Amino acid sequence: QVILASGDGLSKNSPYHVISRHEEESIIGSLGVEVIKRSYVTVGIEYFMLKNRYLGSRGLFFDIERMWIKAPQDRKKPEKKFEFNPTLNPKSKRYIKPPVF
Repeated sequence: QVILASGDGLSKNSPYHVISRHEEESIIGSLGVEVIKRSYVTVGIEYFMLKNRYLGSRGLFFDIERMWIKAPQDRKKPEKKFEFNPTLNPKSKRYIKPPVF
């Protein structure tokens, strides 16, 4: 119901806002419409052409812009840097100080 309240889906100015393909498919299934073709209007707006009219419109618009945003937990952590010989590098945690005579 939150998605259905986000817009009417009948124009690119008031699309349904979704964050996954599963949500798109759920809305299409719940409305009981049959999709013929899927196309992109812009990078963030997707259009679904319908077999039969829905509320006088030939298609539905979805705002998919949030699908492209990565959540912080999805970002890859940087791998450890390669050190040729960490025991000889004074900035390394594994540095071994030379003996003093």
